[in-house]
Amino acid sequence: MNRTLSTARPLLLMVDDVPSNIHVLAQSLQADFDIMIATDGPSALSLIHKERPDLILLDVMMPGMDGYEVCKQLQLDSATSHIPIIFVTAKSESDSEEHGLQLGAVDYITKPFTVSVVRARVNTHLKLKSLVKQLEEANQRLHYKLCLLEKQHTQMLSYSTELEEVRERQKLFAQVFESTSDGVMITDPKGKIIAVNSAFTRVSGYSEEEVLGQPPRMLRSGRHDECFYREMWQSIKSTGHWTGEVWNKNKNGELYLELLTISAVHDEDEVVKCYIGVFSDITQLREVQQRMDFLTWHDPLTSLPNRLLLTDRLSQLLGNTYRQGGFGALLVFGLQGFSNLCVTRGSALGDKVLADLAQALTGYLTDGNSLARLEGDQFAMLLPQVHGSSEEAADTVHQHAYGIQALVAEISKTIENDLFQLRAAVGAAIYPGSSEEPVSSVISHAETACFRAKNTGNDGAVVFFETDMGERIEQRLTDEHKLRLGIQQGQLRVYLQSQIYSDGRLHGAEALVRWVHPEEGLISPAAFIPLAEASGLIVQIDRWMIDHVSALLGPLRESHPQLKMSVNVSSECFQCDDFVSYTEECLQRYNVAPSQLVIEVTESTMLDNIDRVVGKMIALADSGVSFSIDDFGTGYSSLYYLKSLPLTELKIDQSFIRDMLNDPNDAELVNVIQQIAARFKLSVVAEGVETEAQAEYLRQNGQPLMQGYLFSIPEPADQWLKRIEPGLEKDEH
Repeated sequence: MNRTLSTARPLLLMVDDVPSNIHVLAQSLQADFDIMIATDGPSALSLIHKERPDLILLDVMMPGMDGYEVCKQLQLDSATSHIPIIFVTAKSESDSEEHGLQLGAVDYITKPFTVSVVRARVNTHLKLKSLVKQLEEANQRLHYKLCLLEKQHTQMLSYSTELEEVRERQKLFAQVFESTSDGVMITDPKGKIIAVNSAFTRVSGYSEEEVLGQPPRMLRSGRHDECFYREMWQSIKSTGHWTGEVWNKNKNGELYLELLTISAVHDEDEVVKCYIGVFSDITQLREVQQRMDFLTWHDPLTSLPNRLLLTDRLSQLLGNTYRQGGFGALLVFGLQGFSNLCVTRGSALGDKVLADLAQALTGYLTDGNSLARLEGDQFAMLLPQVHGSSEEAADTVHQHAYGIQALVAEISKTIENDLFQLRAAVGAAIYPGSSEEPVSSVISHAETACFRAKNTGNDGAVVFFETDMGERIEQRLTDEHKLRLGIQQGQLRVYLQSQIYSDGRLHGAEALVRWVHPEEGLISPAAFIPLAEASGLIVQIDRWMIDHVSALLGPLRESHPQLKMSVNVSSECFQCDDFVSYTEECLQRYNVAPSQLVIEVTESTMLDNIDRVVGKMIALADSGVSFSIDDFGTGYSSLYYLKSLPLTELKIDQSFIRDMLNDPNDAELVNVIQQIAARFKLSVVAEGVETEAQAEYLRQNGQPLMQGYLFSIPEPADQWLKRIEPGLEKDEH
């Protein structure tokens, strides 16, 4: 049976292997339905895939493929699983019906059947199918509408989120506008102020109400001319922005410097909507920058040019002077006695002296000369005048050196302690030495000459740089390095020289430091002690001696409780804050009786540093340590020391002992010193006793302790200990 797309009636497929059954039923149903017929299972499946029937009447019992198998295959195919199947069978067992319904059938009709019942059931299931289809279509339409609503809902949420984000951004922009530390000013296209932030009002002093509607020119300071503003607006019109520094004036009339950026804001038609000016107050920043620039080239204490600026100026002068065939000069001068002044009176007074000297030197300068502070108490004066010969340049140096020395002398008079007399040590270098002489060499030569002037001790002398002077300085630095290594590598030794009573009994010994170099052997103290004092290494040597002498005294506490050892201590060591604690710690570490240690000091030690020295001497004396003045009578001897300091001993300088038998004056000095010591209840040590005649004279006159080659030469400590008591010697630690 053929079926067109225009057929409106339902299509039924009847499957039965008995044609008579099909014929009777088909005749009764064809008035209402279109009928297809198949007599076996395979034929039915073939028809179903060609023509999709609306309902299938399927016989259960068929040869080959029965109705159950046909139903099963139709249900497995998604294209046919929706077709209603009504089983037609002669069976009436309930289990067969249940099996068919489980396979997917919608109904069961049992033979023999009534046509009207079949028609009714077929119509019922077709209507049910139609309703299901309508429900499915309605469900699809509903699903589509729900999807559409969901999409619209999502869009609404997105719009809401975007709107909230816009509001948050607006709020954020408003907060930034108000809270930013940069000032903001917005004007309309005609240049009238329409908005400002709080930073603007803080810097300018004007409130928002006072500036709204006003032109920005109300802030002008008057420092910029019209050309400046014209070029500014030309840049804004051509590029859309301008950045630069502008001086403006606040409400109180005070000027301030701002770093300003002006930008033009355009709409979509490129028409200016407004102008935005953003600025930072950089007044203090500029002041700091100027100060930093100044300090780059100047000394902060005196405001004089520093070494960097001096080098730059000398660099410009050096080539010009050589090309003109002339000579100039560089003076470098320092202050002798300045370091002692700072140590004893404090760095504040030292700074004041330097500042006062800088001011005086600035007033002294003549046109064309340059002054600089190099470091510490070291200044430089650059004389750029071109002289025809080096001799003429040297004469000019002498003239200025005398002027500098006179200024320093005047400054020295202002110090409230006449014990401190500052003197100027002046070194000079004549330039140029050659066409290729570097600036660094000229400065180095002048500094070398100044160093030489400080160490000559000749008041008023000006030292000019000589070629061999640099070699001597280099040799001194080499020797200093060698001594430093010697201290670190344990090359120092303790030597002892006996001190005896007039009756020959042993009193003790003076401890002397010796340097035993591995290659050069025993180096004289006269060679390395001045080097140690000049370089500051003397403090390390003094500490080394205190430690090693304490180690020697420790074992003698029981066997020789009255024996004393004296050790020289420099003024530099007394300046160390921990000098007292270090000495006491050494005595405790080696179990030394403090009364066995004698510290020898020179008169210059007390003269230069009396305030600091006295306190430390008293602290050590309270613990039992004794003090002796070495070389008494050769320096600035004062009865003040004998009265107020915790002294126990005076040492008569060996120069008086050496000549006392031939020079009545020396003999009288020896006698007077002993009388003074007796008056102050001090013991006396006579140094340098070398003959029996000298010893006999001293026995007859005062009977001081004696020390000299007559009794013993300085010898290694272990040998000395072995001589006074065998078995007592010990290795130096």
